[in-house]
Amino acid sequence: EEIVRQRHDGLRQAVYDALAGKTAEALSRVQVFEIKQGKPDRAAADRSEIDAGSDHALAQSAEIRREELREAAIAAIVNRYQYWTEAEKDVLVIALSRADREALNEALHAEKPGRNDPRPVDTLDSKQWTAAQRSDAARYRPGDQIEWGRDYQDGPRKGEITPVVAQRDGQVTAQRADGTQWTFDPRKITRFEVSDAKQLRLGEGSKIITRGPIEAQRSDGTTLRLPTGSALT
Repeated sequence: EEIVRQRHDGLRQAVYDALAGKTAEALSRVQVFEIKQGKPDRAAADRSEIDAGSDHALAQSAEIRREELREAAIAAIVNRYQYWTEAEKDVLVIALSRADREALNEALHAEKPGRNDPRPVDTLDSKQWTAAQRSDAARYRPGDQIEWGRDYQDGPRKGEITPVVAQRDGQVTAQRADGTQWTFDPRKITRFEVSDAKQLRLGEGSKIITRGPIEAQRSDGTTLRLPTGSALT
């Protein structure tokens, strides 16, 4: 599978090597700065336990300290990212979990220089389910977003996006823009994608890499077509 979101050849090859398990080769292609989240201060936690006199207070204090350390690590990554990008270097940030990736993306977008009048934009983040996972109605939750890849009789049209409102007895119900609901058996339906709704703040200077082909109508009536991997600023 081709990687399209990383435009720099060296960094893209490093990602390929990492995915192939070639850790040494991947690290040899980049200059690595590792920022680790520290451990909670046990002495401080012990003092909290003595002061509060309860295990609950100890656990709460340790959890607060962990969150403070996590926020400090994210801030350090953002500062390092800004330093190297302002020096016109290509930078790749790697997070070990989806939650960390989302927190980093939010922090990087919020602090990115040159962004004037940032505005919230609704986006879809694919759940990347396999066909077997999509066919399991029990996986669906209200709020899941379904993007349809073809027209269905008496149902959604190709390109339409419908939120899930219910699932029961192997059936999933989605609501269309006109307010009507459409119930279907995901075991018998194909060509659709399930995503989470996300909100990004975009403004002047933001960079976007398309993850699929895009068609849009210009003001003069002509059609703009962008292939997968197109870079927009």
